Amino acid sequence: MSVENARAFIEKVKSDGAFSAQINNAESKEARVRIAKEAGLEFTEQEYQDVTSQFPTWTMDDWLAARRAYDAFETSWLAGEFNPWRSDLE
Repeated sequence: MSVENARAFIEKVKSDGAFSAQINNAESKEARVRIAKEAGLEFTEQEYQDVTSQFPTWTMDDWLAARRAYDAFETSWLAGEFNPWRSDLE
């Protein structure tokens, strides 16, 4: 277990869409921990908190919500559906 694994976990969530989806769809904190371990990223909650204390005060749920929003934006942008001037975005 290590702080390096906690950092690698966060980077993997941010950069790997499939892994992010697995984490995002996990039903509990324990399920997220199991997925991280299966990916070879074992770390303690304290190590995770040490790493995330250097970030803005976001929880994992906040990070995952940001990732989902980014994925939705990227998908709509690539599909030509995103229009920043849509009236329903006001």
